[in-house]
Amino acid sequence: MTNAPPKRAPVAVNFKNHTSEPFEWTWDGVLYQFAPLSSTMLQDYLAEHFAKHLTDKVMNELGIPTNHFTRPQYYNKCFDGTEMRADNETKLEQEIMNTSTSEITPKVKDAAELNLPVPEPIAPKFNCWLT
Repeated sequence: MTNAPPKRAPVAVNFKNHTSEPFEWTWDGVLYQFAPLSSTMLQDYLAEHFAKHLTDKVMNELGIPTNHFTRPQYYNKCFDGTEMRADNETKLEQEIMNTSTSEITPKVKDAAELNLPVPEPIAPKFNCWLT
């Protein structure tokens, strides 16, 4: 017998970029781009991640501290209450793809596109092979 909490059914919610500007952020090295005033169904954890960062962006642009008591008002604008549930993650992803009229464009950028330094290969300092 374990004390692990029961697994909950996967949930997707409708994430909205409620601003008049494009919004982009990464998740696990993948860049997601949201068109202005667009909405798309995403797994709840992704939507919450993007909503947090969109909220930070909006509040910073308005000069409001991100821990201000009005934060929930900006955060809640990222959702419209639409929700989708499925028995497992695979079924949920299929449902999202079947119903999505998404304007999201996920793409992976390499180090050059992100202007990150490309590491030099490490050369061995001595030959350690046994003969």
